[in-house]
Amino acid sequence: MQLVTRPVGAVFGLRLLPVAGIAAVWLASLTATAAAVTAVVALVDGDSVSPRDVASVTAYLAGLLAVLSLVAATGAAFGFVGKLAAFLAFVFVSVRLFPAPVLVARGASIRNAVRRSSAAVSGHGVSVLGFSVLVGTFQFWLGSLPLLDAPSTSLSLRVALGTFLAVAVFPPLATLGAVRVAALASDE
Repeated sequence: MQLVTRPVGAVFGLRLLPVAGIAAVWLASLTATAAAVTAVVALVDGDSVSPRDVASVTAYLAGLLAVLSLVAATGAAFGFVGKLAAFLAFVFVSVRLFPAPVLVARGASIRNAVRRSSAAVSGHGVSVLGFSVLVGTFQFWLGSLPLLDAPSTSLSLRVALGTFLAVAVFPPLATLGAVRVAALASDE
C-alpha cells in the first residue's frame, strides 16, 4: 500500500500564488482604510498618527469583515429567509459598531470599543442608519458617474472623476460622522 500525498492547494483546487496575491491586496486595502480612519481621527483630535493605532484598526476591520462574511455565507445557505436574516444582522451590527473604529483609533481596546460603541449608538440607531444610508447613497451616485474624456491632445484618456470623488470625499465624511457619534461614547 502506497501513501499518496498532495499539496493542500491541490485538494481545494487553489493555486497558492494567486490566493496569496489576493490576500495581500485585501490586507493592503484594509491597512489603507485603517490609516485613513486613523488620520482623520488624529486630524480632528489634533494628534499624530500612530502605527500602533493603524494596526489596531486594521485588526478590528479584519475581524469585523471575517465575522460579517461568515454571517453572509451562513445566510446564503438558507435561501431567501437566510439572506434576509443575514442582511438584517449586517445592518444591526453596522449601526451598533459605527463609531467603533474611531474609538479603536483613539487607543481603546477592541472589546472596550465595541462595548462603548454599542452604548453610544443606543437610542440613536435610526439617526446613524439614516446618516449611513444618505452618505452611502450619495457615494454610490457619485461613483456611478460615467467616465469623462480627458482634455488631452494626443492621448485618449478616460477619467473616472466620479469614482475618484466618491472615494476621496465620502469616506472622510463618514469618519467625521463616526467621530461625532464616538463623542457620545466619551460623554459617558
